[in-house]
Amino acid sequence: MAETVVKLGLKREPGMFYYVTQGNLWQVPRAGGKGRKKKVASLGIKQDTDYFYFLDGAGNVGRARRASAKKGKAKKKSAGKRKSAGKRKSAGKRKARATKRRK
Repeated sequence: MAETVVKLGLKREPGMFYYVTQGNLWQVPRAGGKGRKKKVASLGIKQDTDYFYFLDGAGNVGRARRASAKKGKAKKKSAGKRKSAGKRKSAGKRKARATKRRK
């Protein structure tokens, strides 16, 4: 669940994206929008890397625990199967097959 860090009561502008970095709240236009990034507020907070900071629907800065920071969950190793080097087809054979298919 998210918790409120700073109460701003900021009204969002349409077509803008808001993010928090280095203790400041920034505003940038969404894809295809016009304009430049602009600092909206200096929050004066020290960000914890275990949390994700955002501007919530009420215009306040909130934070939520990152999924990778949850306690009790071990990181999974990739269990993908790899072919051994001896069984791989050479690049030349792959190209030859590809050209035969195109004809």
